[in-house]
Amino acid sequence: MNNKREIWIERIQDYKASSLTAAKWCEENGLNINSLRYYIHKFERTGI
Repeated sequence: MNNKREIWIERIQDYKASSLTAAKWCEENGLNINSLRYYIHKFERTGI
């Protein structure tokens, strides 16, 4: 499970470093925008 967390942390960092909207970044990376938003919110609440 720790590996999944690390993957999402990297994805969020990549998204935030891009100049793309969440929708466009997810489209280009083959991810669901709701998943991205979920993990951003989850990690913000836990202080990551």
